Amino acid sequence: MLSLLAESWTWYAVAVLIVIARYVSRWLHLGSFKRFQTEDYVMMVVFGFYTCLIICMNIVAHLDTNLILPSDSDSLTPESITLRIRGSKYVLIVEQSMIMTIWGCKICLLLMYRNLTFGLKQRWAVKVVGIYVVVNWVIMEILYFGVWCRPFPQYWAVPVANTQCSAATHHLIVNAVFNISSDVMMLCIPLPLLINSKLPRTKKLILCALFSLGIFVILCAVLNKYYSFAHPFSPLWTFWYIREASTAIYVANMPMCWALIRRLFNLRSFMLSSNNSRSRSKSFPLTSHRGGTMLTKDVQTVDETVKNADGKKDKSWWDREGYVRSESEEYIVRTTAEAMKVPKLEVWETKEFEIDREESIQFATDGQDPNAKRMYDGGDKNTTTVTVTKPKPIANGMGS
Repeated sequence: MLSLLAESWTWYAVAVLIVIARYVSRWLHLGSFKRFQTEDYVMMVVFGFYTCLIICMNIVAHLDTNLILPSDSDSLTPESITLRIRGSKYVLIVEQSMIMTIWGCKICLLLMYRNLTFGLKQRWAVKVVGIYVVVNWVIMEILYFGVWCRPFPQYWAVPVANTQCSAATHHLIVNAVFNISSDVMMLCIPLPLLINSKLPRTKKLILCALFSLGIFVILCAVLNKYYSFAHPFSPLWTFWYIREASTAIYVANMPMCWALIRRLFNLRSFMLSSNNSRSRSKSFPLTSHRGGTMLTKDVQTVDETVKNADGKKDKSWWDREGYVRSESEEYIVRTTAEAMKVPKLEVWETKEFEIDREESIQFATDGQDPNAKRMYDGGDKNTTTVTVTKPKPIANGMGS
């Protein structure tokens, strides 16, 4: 087995590469560091706690704490007590760094799930899990700082008056329950979306495997609590702390690295490509309810041009017999006889859609609102505005 020093810094080195890839990918996608979103800033803070965890855990591995074997209580000296106080303080830092790392990764993933489920009924599940995660973090911290060990300096006292200040059994039980239950709930959000998505099977398997790393995070959480309870004086719990925190960092950052990976290896996008779109508009003579017709004084044909994804101009006519496109400058009313030659009053409604042609990981799932704006990490942005114009029926009994 590798030493804690070698294993922890190996995990950390890989985490650094993944986090750097994440922010480079986000920069490529958003075009500027100023456009980073909430989860990007949260991850910066989380990675700071993760770094603190790695450093302090390697210090704790070489120090004794106030968790003392009964046989060693009689051999305490002023020098050993000083070292154990120092070690106990580092344990406190390690525990808080671990909590902030794990719960921070949960927040980052939930913010990503919020974007994935925009316009889907599953978004309520993201909100519920998000509230659950925040509430159980608050409860756990209140219990840790204000209930389990009183007074608070007993956490590094040698010897301790309360075993909860050294073994922290109650805290570990609460942590395990909240941590594992929230991980299972979060795992149930993306996997059903991926399975029911319209992505090709190969891409489904890749993404399912990525998000299924959360299962390994749960396994690490179970094992580190097992060794903390069953072998409290063994250093094995330190290994599983590092493994759980590192895997959580990987899972929270890897989905955001796709844009960079696609560019480096010239891979295709996960999203379904959209066809070139064009914008058309037209205007018709309007017949009033009283028999008059509103026409434009100066009639000119307008040719609207839209650039497609290749940057080429796409010109097109949309003509109908008897109708022309026009720019309105002045309206005049014709006689009733002349009005019989033109169509009845039609009100045309225009809707504009923006098609984001970025290379991204998106999932077209059943039940998705077709007009919902989706946002997710990806590559180059190439946005085309599509104007759709269609007639809106007007009741014949409309008054003046």
